[in-house]
Amino acid sequence: QIDNEVKQLALRYAKEEQVDTVSEGDLVCAKADQKSYPDGRTILVYTGLQMPEAEVAADALIGKHPGEKIETVLNGKNVTLTIEKIVRRTPVEVTDELAAGMGLEGVTDLESYKICLRNQMKADQQMEKSKEITRYILDQMVANSTFAYDKAEMEKYVQAELKKYQQELSEYGDEMEDVPEDEIKEGIISQEKQNWMVKSFCENKGINVDTSSAEEEADRMIEMMQLTGETVPDREEMIAMAVQDAYFGAMLDYIDKMVEQKKGGTDGNG
Repeated sequence: QIDNEVKQLALRYAKEEQVDTVSEGDLVCAKADQKSYPDGRTILVYTGLQMPEAEVAADALIGKHPGEKIETVLNGKNVTLTIEKIVRRTPVEVTDELAAGMGLEGVTDLESYKICLRNQMKADQQMEKSKEITRYILDQMVANSTFAYDKAEMEKYVQAELKKYQQELSEYGDEMEDVPEDEIKEGIISQEKQNWMVKSFCENKGINVDTSSAEEEADRMIEMMQLTGETVPDREEMIAMAVQDAYFGAMLDYIDKMVEQKKGGTDGNG
């Protein structure tokens, strides 16, 4: 991974030049015919990458020159591309000077850059492990909790959530075909149980949640959604979600501290 990151650094600072013939790895800037793309956009084809829906066009451009017209297939439709320019990026040699010039704290040469990468990767892996521990603890707490609720009310709630979920999918042009409906229903119930458990845990531990801050957060979210043109849920629903997030945050902080105590051997309860 470290070697790959060093290679990426060589590409990040690669030297760019315009060339007369397309070779594999070049970036081709082209204009599409008016019928295929009426907006007159510039099409960028990366011949060195297997970009989905662009493989045929990338192969067709190899060996071509600026000004040439190529009939090919792009994104599943026939298109005529007129090459405007060909850009070649030549990776630079990663030297001590290049690594030091990035301005990273403690990095003075290539070796210290690799050490920096290694430390960052270890930190990322530790974070992922901590997330796994947290997920495991949450799952175990739900599995070992007892829930009492009205099944008819739960079914009514699940149906309402399912309808909302289907509506959101249709807005994005997606369908539920790949996910069994029973699995979605079970997920809705499991999430609700987790919400109950988290709130109950916080109350049991005397962990208080600032509901006024949750309301402010909900109002900020509503304002952002209005600005972006998104469908805005009911304010009470948004506040309830913000409060639930606050409970989750408080519980996760508690679990993190507990995990750190266990790791450090400082838990008096053993």
